[in-house]
Amino acid sequence: MEKAISENRAALTKIKERFVNNSKGFFEKYRFLIMLLVITALLDAFSTFCFMYVIGPKYELHPVVRELSYLLGPLVGPFLGGFLKISLGICAIIYLRRFEKQLLGLACLLYSYAFMHNLRVTGIFNLL
Repeated sequence: MEKAISENRAALTKIKERFVNNSKGFFEKYRFLIMLLVITALLDAFSTFCFMYVIGPKYELHPVVRELSYLLGPLVGPFLGGFLKISLGICAIIYLRRFEKQLLGLACLLYSYAFMHNLRVTGIFNLL
């Protein structure tokens, strides 16, 4: 049992070292893309709130956002869900440290699409 615990501890130490080494310079190098990601995620969270206000959370595709919206309400749920998605995504990108520019750009593109889709579904474009 102690051997397994020491092996797990060694594996977790390796993961932590890799994450710390990969995070050096990451935020400075990709500052613009990270800001764009946060802006598009906020827009998506806001449009998801509008979507849930009009239609309800039962049609939300992302299971975490849907459950958080049932638990915390349609205002807090999408914003907390967006925060979790960004945090975990950036942690994964830092850990892998491969194709980071492409992954951040693709995430921004998907958040922008989700924003536009939510606006179209709620009928806000019909008002314009």
